[in-house]
Amino acid sequence: MDDLEFPQNPVLIVDDEDNILRSFKVILDSAKITNTVLCRDSRDVLPLLKEKEFEAILLDLTMPHISGQELLPQIILNYPKIPVIIITGNMEVETAVTCMQEGAFDYMVKPVEEKRLVSGVQRA
Repeated sequence: MDDLEFPQNPVLIVDDEDNILRSFKVILDSAKITNTVLCRDSRDVLPLLKEKEFEAILLDLTMPHISGQELLPQIILNYPKIPVIIITGNMEVETAVTCMQEGAFDYMVKPVEEKRLVSGVQRA
């Protein structure tokens, strides 16, 4: 079954809301991006990155324990080849600019249009 998954390395989806994780998985599956790993607890992100190679990361900014804003610089520093797409409910321009300056590949505001999500992951 793994031979049929695309892309070869999974896309890591990080969000503390189960409904968002399921929704993004369904959207990506429907676009034939079937190799995904869902992560609900931000504390698991760095250990996951040590264990496995990922194609891209969809990262929520506002989460309990470790925020996406705290994780982003650590991911960029330690895994600079993995594109990080920020997906958040935060519509503040300053936050978007900061994330892009820190190395985010893209910044999307929830609710994200399906086409935009898919095209962002495909570009990454």
